[in-house]
Amino acid sequence: MNIEDSTYFDSTFGVGYVQISEQPVARTVEYSDAVVVDLDANDRVVGIEVLRWVAELPVLAMGDHFKWGTSTVNKVAVAASRLRSLMNATSTVSSDGVVDQTNGWSTPGLLPA
Repeated sequence: MNIEDSTYFDSTFGVGYVQISEQPVARTVEYSDAVVVDLDANDRVVGIEVLRWVAELPVLAMGDHFKWGTSTVNKVAVAASRLRSLMNATSTVSSDGVVDQTNGWSTPGLLPA
């Protein structure tokens, strides 16, 4: 799975999602008031949803909390970096109401990484 293709930020609502695996979500756990984690049936991370803008995801603390291995922590760190880039991107609204990112993206609503 390509993390770049699985990281999204919705500029309209200020929420982001990072999909780490393609396993079905068995449950969702609130890590903080701004971050929830989707887990599979074996409690492995499937994805992370950021419910509002955050300066940085606490990847190492989350890894300790959920007992992630090094590989998962590294995947989440890469994804968190991509998400942070999306969240920090300057956006403008064009005359047709489509969100245009200064780096060339032009997708309404959900923006792929």
